Amino acid sequence: FGSVATPVAPIVNAVTSVPLVKKVMHKTIGVHDHKSLPKYSHGTFRRWYKKEVSDQSIYQQQVHYFHGCFVNYNHPQLGKDFIKVMNNMHIGVQLLDKEKCCGVPLIANGFHKKAQKNAEFNVANLEAAIERRDVPILSTSSTCSFTLQQEYPHVLDVDNSKVAKKIEYVTRFIL
Repeated sequence: FGSVATPVAPIVNAVTSVPLVKKVMHKTIGVHDHKSLPKYSHGTFRRWYKKEVSDQSIYQQQVHYFHGCFVNYNHPQLGKDFIKVMNNMHIGVQLLDKEKCCGVPLIANGFHKKAQKNAEFNVANLEAAIERRDVPILSTSSTCSFTLQQEYPHVLDVDNSKVAKKIEYVTRFIL
C-alpha cells in the first residue's frame, strides 16, 4: 500500500484520519477506529537516496542498508539520519538492489505464503549484495533485523544461512 499511498500522501493521510473512514476501516479490515495509522511520506526514501545521496564508494568502510517499509514509505528522515551518522563515521551506505517488506505484518495477519515469498526475494537480494561486497547488513528497525535473522528460517522455513550472521540492528553495530 505504501507505493500507492506515497505519491498522494497528503490526501491519504487526511482521508484515513476522518472518523467515518476510521469506522469503515475498523469494520472492513480490522484497524481499530481509536487507532491512528502511520502517516505516509510524500516521496520514498529510496527515491531520495537515488537522487540526493553522494557517491558512497568514497568511503573505505561500507555497509548495506535494509531500510524496510517504515523508512521507505512513512519516515524517510530516519534513513537520511542513518546515512548522515554513518558518513560522519566515515562509513558508506549501499542500498540493496531491491527489497520487499520483511514480512512481519504478513506473518502477524496470517499471510504466511506471501511472507515466505517476500523472505525468499529478500534473501536472494541480501545474498547478491554480500557476493558483491562482503560487509554488514544493517537495519534501523529492530523488528526487520530480527525477522531477517530469526523468523525467516524458524517461522517461514526460508534458508538465510549465507547472510544471517551479517545482519545487525544499527545500534548493535555502532556499539
